[in-house]
Amino acid sequence: MDLEKNLERVKPKIGLDKLPEILSFLKSEGMNLAIDNIKIANNYLHNIGVSLPLVRDGFDGIRADYDKKNDKLTIWFTNGFEDLNNEKRKEIEKWLKNNFS
Repeated sequence: MDLEKNLERVKPKIGLDKLPEILSFLKSEGMNLAIDNIKIANNYLHNIGVSLPLVRDGFDGIRADYDKKNDKLTIWFTNGFEDLNNEKRKEIEKWLKNNFS
């Protein structure tokens, strides 16, 4: 699936400061977090900015990119979560929109 199409449904403005809140939500949903140290994750995104794994749920995943210039954290989905009809993805998208739009 084209990355732009994958991102088109979730485009709220999210700053890097919201990463702990997002991770807390994902954990509360029973997701397997790929991050165990928020400081290292923030540092990685602030300095490198691309493709930080947030969740590994079997073959499915959720990643984050960060645009430092615009302070914009972009959440995107991989593998089974690329399916726009994936129920878990829909729940996550809804939460992101409700909390950050």
